[in-house]
Amino acid sequence: MRLQLLRLVIFSVALLTIATFLAPNRVSAYPNSPCGLLNDLNGDGVVDVSDLKLAITDWRSDPASLYYDTAGLMALISTLNVAHCESAVLPLGVVFFNEEKSQGGAAIASAAGIRYARWWMEWSGIESAAPVNGVHTYYWGTLDRDLQDIINAGLTPILTIQVIPAWAARTAPSSSCGPIDIDQLQNFASVMAAAAQRYDHDGVNDGPTTIPIRFFEFFNESDNANQSNPGMGGCWGQYGSRYADMLKAVYPAVKAVSPNTQIVFSSMAYDLFYNPPPGYIAGGCGSNLGGPTTACPFNYNFMTDALSRLKADPDAIANHFYFDYMGFHHYDFSRPYWNGQKPLDQSMLGKIKKMRDRMTSIDSNLGTKPFASTEFGLRIGNPPTEEAQKRHAIQGLVQSMAARLPFNLWYTLRDRPGELLYGLFRSGSDYSSPRPTYYALKLAAAQLDGWTFDAQIIASDVNIQAFAFTKAGQPGRKIVAWWDDGARKVEQSQSSAATLRVNTTLLGSWTGKVKITYHANNTLNTITTEQLTGSSYADVTFTSDPVFIEIVP
Repeated sequence: MRLQLLRLVIFSVALLTIATFLAPNRVSAYPNSPCGLLNDLNGDGVVDVSDLKLAITDWRSDPASLYYDTAGLMALISTLNVAHCESAVLPLGVVFFNEEKSQGGAAIASAAGIRYARWWMEWSGIESAAPVNGVHTYYWGTLDRDLQDIINAGLTPILTIQVIPAWAARTAPSSSCGPIDIDQLQNFASVMAAAAQRYDHDGVNDGPTTIPIRFFEFFNESDNANQSNPGMGGCWGQYGSRYADMLKAVYPAVKAVSPNTQIVFSSMAYDLFYNPPPGYIAGGCGSNLGGPTTACPFNYNFMTDALSRLKADPDAIANHFYFDYMGFHHYDFSRPYWNGQKPLDQSMLGKIKKMRDRMTSIDSNLGTKPFASTEFGLRIGNPPTEEAQKRHAIQGLVQSMAARLPFNLWYTLRDRPGELLYGLFRSGSDYSSPRPTYYALKLAAAQLDGWTFDAQIIASDVNIQAFAFTKAGQPGRKIVAWWDDGARKVEQSQSSAATLRVNTTLLGSWTGKVKITYHANNTLNTITTEQLTGSSYADVTFTSDPVFIEIVP
């Protein structure tokens, strides 16, 4: 009886605390960072009262639940506090390299409305020598300066960890991109805990950076199975179980010193598979090649190997399966395979759906994990054109907001020597040659900053992709729409058109005037459509160029 009474008191205090956290005008403790969605129990991309209800059900009925004890319930409350008040942060970012940082690229990106920059922590540079008698020697100076330079330009870094020092690399075949020697996992956990504590900006053992750096991901495209190519940044593809063991060592160590640091399961390429699933065709990777190749280096089974290993751990649920976000990259190689039935689950949204379904098949709790993307992009070729690239960029930003990603980072700010042409800028040190994509993203950022995804609009024409957004204090909704037949950008028409009838049902209010904004020829174009007296709708026609539709006050 006393135990039940104590639990009731604790629960009442918890509810009062939650009510305070959910106050609409609460100021976030992390104003420069996106929200963490560790406890998104129903997988809808937000942490809110609906998740609390699920936790309450477990609290009442399931002694094995993560939320049955006080610590679990309070963890949910903590996440509500972080997540609720930051849900409208624009997720747009860019992949950044040292040459961009040293040549003023951060300021160029920030001026376009870009919010985040992917940066790199090389373990070998922080801890070049093995610890002696358990004593670690770390050098943070260069990383501190790099991160603060990015912050000073108005961007928030997303930190990708890579480059294993030779003393910690696995014996033959040895590589700086993974896996880590199993005997060195605790040393890796130690350096990551030190980094999380240094950069979380919580007032305890902090470094000199002036905002929190909350997102850490471990190795780039770790599903790469070609260990002869360390330039990928990760090559754990044939060692999914070893990757899981690394997460099991790191996650508790980081959370013990910095609970709000968010761990991203390596942003996998999850594409160009050498052992593809049935129905997958992309870039010559449409059949089982027997092993990784240069063109098809990624292991389709890496994710399931790692997640199955994590699921088997008896402490997996208590440790949230040892990661907070599922990371992925999204390009246009194999879009038809990812697509769901039109108009739903197209392109990036389809890829997330297929990944989530696969995770759910391993464990239903894994299916509730939020996603994050540290790369999306489209290379310039003949085709696709620069016009196709800009459309892909706006569409990818809109879809990432619909998926409620905390960030989605364009690859790259500028063309890199020896690489295919992905940049927002053509090569050159003075940023004098921007592509249309740079201006298009600048327009999209200006149009969508502060807006929150509300719903996808299902039109009678299934080739219409249309997404509605709302903004606090703003009457009505804003719609972003484009024509899309589901094909890859290299195969898709850039002139076919569709018409969407917009009215009070879609826009939420009506003044008789609709403003339509779009990007063309590196300029912003605005059309104001005035309806005849008594008209209650407007027919808006558009091509694959996204248009922004809203009511004119």
